Amino acid sequence: MGARNFDASILNKIGQEFFDKYKVDPRTNPKARIRMLDSIEKARIILSGINESSINIECLVDDYDL
Repeated sequence: MGARNFDASILNKIGQEFFDKYKVDPRTNPKARIRMLDSIEKARIILSGINESSINIECLVDDYDL
């Protein structure tokens, strides 16, 4: 599994959790998707050095935070 595949898997997991909670799918919004992928990539890089990381995005879609 490559880095992009890992990012896509995390994007789908987090996107589904966001959808379940707020009934808005950030994966269909291009700007939200890019912001999510950027944060996921940063978290993945952090995880290469330590065991834990978090992803926080303010106002991802419709003023909902991730």
